[in-house]
Amino acid sequence: MARRNRSPRPKAWYWNTYFIFGILLAVVGLVGVFRGAAVIGDPGQIRDIVNPLDPRLPWIYFGAAVLFLLNGLVSHKAYLAEFAGHVKQSSAEEVRGSTDA
Repeated sequence: MARRNRSPRPKAWYWNTYFIFGILLAVVGLVGVFRGAAVIGDPGQIRDIVNPLDPRLPWIYFGAAVLFLLNGLVSHKAYLAEFAGHVKQSSAEEVRGSTDA
């Protein structure tokens, strides 16, 4: 059986964990907006009349989500550039190897 010579493909953007965590943080932020900050508060936070949860907590989650998504975008672009360099280098080595034979 003949072996197909397929060029390698880069991994899809959604395998980058920055995107996964960014989306999860955005979902938690949405839950906090619609259900209240008390739903998404950390278990160790004190909830009483004197010290209630900060109502801005969902917006902090949105801010973290934006940072994660931006970091994912930058890291994926860097990965694609590095991948293109590796593909170009391996194809150049392949051409050199075929002319030597």
